[in-house]
Amino acid sequence: MQAWQVYELESNPDGTIRGTAITNDYDDNGYLDETTRWPVRYRNREEMIQRTGGSHVGISGIQVTVYLDGYEIMGSHLTLEEG
Repeated sequence: MQAWQVYELESNPDGTIRGTAITNDYDDNGYLDETTRWPVRYRNREEMIQRTGGSHVGISGIQVTVYLDGYEIMGSHLTLEEG
C-alpha cells in the first residue's frame, strides 16, 4: 500500500480557499503510519498551488492529490481535470 495525502478544497466568494488535508503518512517520510486530517486555508489559487504543488508524487514517494471544487488540480499548473 502506498502513502497518500489528499486535499479536499472549496473556493469561497472572496477568493480564499478552505478545506481539509488527509494523509496516512503522519510523519511525512513516505511510509504508512497514522491517518490524520487537518484544516487548511489559502489566500488564493496561486498560494494553494505554491503550497500544495497540485497533484503529484512527492519526493518521499507519497501520492499527493489535490481537489478544488470537485476538480483535480494537476502539478504546479492551474489545469483542471474533472475528478
